[in-house]
Amino acid sequence: KGFKVETLELDEEQMKRDSLVEGLFPRVLRKQDEDGVIIGPSEADLITFLNAIKETNSFSLDNAAAPGGTDKITGGYILRGTNNKETSTELITALDDALPMEWKEKYQFSYVRDFDLNDINDPPVLFITTNDFRPNISPLFTNVVSLASLFIAFTWFVGTFGSNELVVKTLTEANEVIAAGGNSDISFFSDELTMVLLPMALIQGAHELAHLTMAWKDKIKVTPPTILPSQTLPFLSFENRLKNSPSSFSSLYDFAMAGPATGMIFSLIFLCVGLQLTTTMDAEASQYFPGLPLGFLQLSGLGYTLIDSFLDGNGVLLTKDPSTIVPMHPFAIAGFVSLLINALDLLPIGSTDGGRIAQTVFGRFWGHFLIGGAAFITLIILMFTSDTQNIFFGYLFITSFTQRDAEVPCRDEVEKIGNLRLAVAFFAWFGAILTLLPSV
Repeated sequence: KGFKVETLELDEEQMKRDSLVEGLFPRVLRKQDEDGVIIGPSEADLITFLNAIKETNSFSLDNAAAPGGTDKITGGYILRGTNNKETSTELITALDDALPMEWKEKYQFSYVRDFDLNDINDPPVLFITTNDFRPNISPLFTNVVSLASLFIAFTWFVGTFGSNELVVKTLTEANEVIAAGGNSDISFFSDELTMVLLPMALIQGAHELAHLTMAWKDKIKVTPPTILPSQTLPFLSFENRLKNSPSSFSSLYDFAMAGPATGMIFSLIFLCVGLQLTTTMDAEASQYFPGLPLGFLQLSGLGYTLIDSFLDGNGVLLTKDPSTIVPMHPFAIAGFVSLLINALDLLPIGSTDGGRIAQTVFGRFWGHFLIGGAAFITLIILMFTSDTQNIFFGYLFITSFTQRDAEVPCRDEVEKIGNLRLAVAFFAWFGAILTLLPSV
């Protein structure tokens, strides 16, 4: 219909462009069929899209940039040119309305910043890809990982009672009675364990509910969460993968920020309430309290400062021995570890919530490559210069396998997220830094 797609031999410049796209966008955009061929739009699909451009007169192709204004890349096409509409939203709406439904069932286009970094002032480009962003990981595998992580988390919380001599003695005696054929009541321990598991579940539940609320509001489809394990904390995070594109960077930001921001707030509430209960409950009520080593508490500057302000004066925190156990109300235990978990989730690396936020604040290239790379190097340095090495090593190890990719493309990556969201992002990162830097 008047369009001709010219195919050029793969040259060095094309290879560089493909390499950059592969670094800026996740692997789900490069799925392969049974024959090992990458699934993506064909030349016929591209012509259908070009016809929609012609019909709407919404975009003027730059024929000087490439033959026909189009570049073939791994998994799709890039179209360079000028937006003829007032805004990026009007451009996307016009093309969506013009494209046939059968095309939109398989493919999509996004309006993103140009991948050609030779000129940062280049206008945005149209990026045509598949719209199937479902992860290739087996649900059975993710379910097994989640179950294993839940078991690890359960044993971690049980271990917080291991330093309480009265709890250990009572449980040992009860076990001996049961082994001898008698009956023994250990409901006190299940009650205490519930008091730490329940707030932990409530905090993470609020985190996930905030994600789901934003996903429902902006029609973002997500996978069920996969619980990621940790060697130092009860668990590392709950990973949600996106199965379709958010409408804009603002939409991705709202989804990403809602979870850890809610989790941080709930964690601080439970930590402070638990610390207050620690100082006010009588000796009989507190005799079965769980505890954490002083050295572990000092891994968080913000968390330790709050604990020290509430418990100062009882003599426990005056010691220099990091192995000293600090008994606290179960709410405080849950609040403290949840604070660390949600702060880690805010780190601007890969497709974590923090990485998603960084991409919306700084752009896909600067947010993923530069900010994410700087954060990665900083964590490596902290591993060798502070006592947080176990936490950061486990975090980097797990995220390197599960969340190292950038996030899927948003439909509109040109519209800015606004000053309020920027302010909230930097405030949240400041809180995460205060939490994750160890106390002096």
